[in-house]
Amino acid sequence: MPPRFGNFPPQRPRTPPGPSAESRRLAEGFALHQRGDLAGAKAGYEAVIRAEPRNAQALALRGVIGIQTGDPAGATEWLTRSLAVDPRQPQTLSNRATAWLALGRWQEALADCDAALRHQPDFPEAHSNRASALLHLGDAGAALDSCTRALQMRPGFSDALRIQAQAHLRLGQADAALAIYDRLLAAHADDVAAQIGRGDVLLKLDRNAEAVAAYDLALARRPADASVWSNRGAALRALQDLAGAVASFDRAIALQPDYAEAWSNRGVALRELKRQAESLASLERALALRPDFADAHYNAGIALLELGRAGEAQARFDEALRLQPLYHEAQYNRGIALMEQMKLREALAGFDRALALEADYAPAHWNKAVLLLLTGDFAAGWPLYEWRWRNEKLGLKPRDLAAPRWDGSQPLAGRVVLLHAEQGLGDTLQFCRYAELVSARGAEVILEVPRPLHAILQGLAGVTRLMVRGEPVPSVDFHSPLLSLPLAFRTDAGSIPAPRRYLAAPPAKRAEWERLLGSGKRRRAGIVWSGSTHHQGDRYRSIGLAQLLPHLPGGWEFVSLQKEVRPTDAAVLAAHPEIRPLGAEFDDFTDTAAVIELLDVVISVDTSVAHLSGALGQRTWTLLPSNPDWRWLLGRDDTPWYPTMKLYRQATPGDWTAPLARIGSELARLAAELERRET
Repeated sequence: MPPRFGNFPPQRPRTPPGPSAESRRLAEGFALHQRGDLAGAKAGYEAVIRAEPRNAQALALRGVIGIQTGDPAGATEWLTRSLAVDPRQPQTLSNRATAWLALGRWQEALADCDAALRHQPDFPEAHSNRASALLHLGDAGAALDSCTRALQMRPGFSDALRIQAQAHLRLGQADAALAIYDRLLAAHADDVAAQIGRGDVLLKLDRNAEAVAAYDLALARRPADASVWSNRGAALRALQDLAGAVASFDRAIALQPDYAEAWSNRGVALRELKRQAESLASLERALALRPDFADAHYNAGIALLELGRAGEAQARFDEALRLQPLYHEAQYNRGIALMEQMKLREALAGFDRALALEADYAPAHWNKAVLLLLTGDFAAGWPLYEWRWRNEKLGLKPRDLAAPRWDGSQPLAGRVVLLHAEQGLGDTLQFCRYAELVSARGAEVILEVPRPLHAILQGLAGVTRLMVRGEPVPSVDFHSPLLSLPLAFRTDAGSIPAPRRYLAAPPAKRAEWERLLGSGKRRRAGIVWSGSTHHQGDRYRSIGLAQLLPHLPGGWEFVSLQKEVRPTDAAVLAAHPEIRPLGAEFDDFTDTAAVIELLDVVISVDTSVAHLSGALGQRTWTLLPSNPDWRWLLGRDDTPWYPTMKLYRQATPGDWTAPLARIGSELARLAAELERRET
């Protein structure tokens, strides 16, 4: 809340009959003061003070000049000298409270207001200043009471109304605050402070477009207000106008280069623009200005996480927690940093500490589930995995269906069950296997999937009807998201349904691709080196084609199954015509599946193609980062989900040398082994 500079000038100086020269000079100074000639008034008051150093009125008026000219520290000195002469001056006490407020000395302001009100209980300005001090001291309820007293004495008192609105906002009564600002603006459309306050309330209410409009009206009259530019940036960021937000923060910083909050918020917007290095630099600037800024430490930690610098991120979260021990988001993200360093026991403790601070914090529940599943604790992990529906960061929304969720306990004989995909294509390919288990309980199974998977899932065991997501849902008795089925079936490491293969390419597609590929003397291997750039962990799982090529031995024909090729990889691919780029020719997953069935081995990073190859029962070699997705578990070269899949794990974060070298040597051995079998 900005400091108030009101409640002056005080009452006209008393001039007895036949005034002295000093009394006339004081009256002349006051007349200049009323006309706005502050320099003339100041000179007049100081002349009186030189002649009469204990003239309480001249000292008090000189103090008012200090407040009006932006010198609250000097003002307190003049006002204190006046009160030393005559301590029973309620107006002077209130004016000194105004100066204390400007200096951020809330207790001194409160004491002066209380003293003024002892002398003059019906003093609305003192009640208003008292409310401002109480609000800064964190007692919004008492501030509201003081505002009520001020407004009883002076209805429509603008200063008191503004503080009343801020007190309502602090108490979580945003609608009441907005009504006050609307009342102020109805009476005084040019009240810039009220317009700014209205913008702040709208920002709090998440009515961000209206907040921007309010700030724009305020800036038309007060274009040099850095705080308004900064708050406008916050509203634009909430509207996902990130470029506009950065521009607003830049304006705030240009006006006030030491504005730590603007630097910090700018850093957050830059991070959301995927400009992490610039984001970190902006946050570091905020911390240089204000080393005890817990939020800036926290946001720097997030930027460092996204730059893959988990150890440094952990240190930032530690500092945020030192400054603000109850910061549950920092505790949670510290757990993420530990998890990325594979310090799993410490990460689990971090998630538990976050939940001790905020029991319903969905991201901590969900990431605890992921950690438990990664370590093979399915009994504890599957129930917690249901927190994904409450984790807004995942963007998942539960289906609004009339039928109840099937949780594994309800009988299914003769019932119709809708199973629906919920996450990525790889997740759907992995968990669609549960349709057969649901069918085995006597249910008629309808499976709803994304369109790209519709053709390849035709004929999936246990499915009566296959639907594309978005088609009208028929009447069903129960429904279940695919990734809730392991919980419903109480799946543990020993009961994972893992047929050698549960998908197949359409025979006609296989025959067509067999003709197109032709016969060849060399063995064929399919390669996939990168996934979608939109995947949250893509920087860990994807490899550049140039990094993979040196490890591919001779004697093989390599086929690219990569549907989307990044520009840097496209240039490398074009320079290596010995690699057949078939991915661009695939219409859907049935084409990918048909080609996979014609290969000797598929080598893939953790993408949907790896899942497809495993579901087809093909020999599949999957490259995994040192911090793998939960489904691959830890410390094993095989996976209970796909009997024909082998895992090649990084030992050191970011270093693919060892697993790629292993694949190269094993490709050579596989070629020799297949040759022996045929001869």
